[in-house]
Amino acid sequence: MFLPLKRYVKLWGEMLLYAGNEAEPARYATLLFLFALFASFLAYFAVQAAPAAKIASALFTFVALHAAAYGNLLLTSNSRAAKVEEVLPDFLSLVASNIRAGLT
Repeated sequence: MFLPLKRYVKLWGEMLLYAGNEAEPARYATLLFLFALFASFLAYFAVQAAPAAKIASALFTFVALHAAAYGNLLLTSNSRAAKVEEVLPDFLSLVASNIRAGLT
């Protein structure tokens, strides 16, 4: 596998892991890339302007879709972390009281 491709898959794999998504990282990264590429081609051909504007709209679409996917996974992982942090003090006090009482 090409090194930037490995980094791309690793980035999405880590984000999927943090978000609790059980999708396969290579498949998710491939589908995201292909969907963003297809959408950018559609944006390129949909814009009726100068070639520079067409290229800019295609690049913006490609980057925006990746940013949206990243933001979605980031918000999901932060939500999961907040839920754990909310329950953690109660769990630790329960474990400490059980240890003091002799229950391991």
